[in-house]
Amino acid sequence: YMMRVTISVDVTRAFVQEGANTFSSRPLVSIDIGGAFSPLDNLEVGITNYRLGSSGPVTGQSMFPIVVSPIGAFGDMPIYVRYSFLRKDYVEMAADFVLHIPTWTNLAATFGAPVRIRVRDTVSIDTGTELTVLSNGAGLNVELPFKFTYNPSPAGFLFADSGFSFQNLARNVLSNSFYDSNLAFPLARNQVFIPLAVGGGYTHVVKDIVMLDVFARFGWNPFIYINPPDGSNVSVVPVNESWLLSVGVLIHTSPILHSQ
Repeated sequence: YMMRVTISVDVTRAFVQEGANTFSSRPLVSIDIGGAFSPLDNLEVGITNYRLGSSGPVTGQSMFPIVVSPIGAFGDMPIYVRYSFLRKDYVEMAADFVLHIPTWTNLAATFGAPVRIRVRDTVSIDTGTELTVLSNGAGLNVELPFKFTYNPSPAGFLFADSGFSFQNLARNVLSNSFYDSNLAFPLARNQVFIPLAVGGGYTHVVKDIVMLDVFARFGWNPFIYINPPDGSNVSVVPVNESWLLSVGVLIHTSPILHSQ
């Protein structure tokens, strides 16, 4: 079986505290520790904000999401199950279900269909669809992620991810109730935008037993608005205030490594 532990420091510049209608002067910062394991070849379960082949990690979500700025808090816990139903040499497809336990914000559930395409031995593309149902007003997020990964060497990797994000659709409660860690910015409904991030890292194998992926990711969410929110300026996040940063390590153990 496979086991994976994720340890990361995640930073999101644009943050609105519950009950406030303006930006916090300090970014949202959390130390996120998550884990996952595969009891079967085609089944994976875990509690983490980092799922391979899905959209980027969310600040303040994990098995142990320790929020340290601008307030001290314990974040939300995304419990997920992934079932892989197609595995070929050049393409893999799976089905995801994620239940977001509201230990900090609101309850939510995500249904996903991640797809990984291997263009070459050194190039892969991750895409798919994610639908997140938001409680407290029955809103909906639709994520269409796209990630390009290139391995310039057996141990090094570079990536860029983007896509289309439709957030807070059809929410039927007042804006001051939009308090969800799954939202890029909680003060407006029917947001449509394009995120963008780049990053890279290095893989190190320890005694053919444990594999370490050290990585860094920097981007903007949102980067380009397609349908800017109506209302005052605080409803729109300018690009210079929408940056985010993740630095961390993925620790894997796998029978594939043991057999080598």
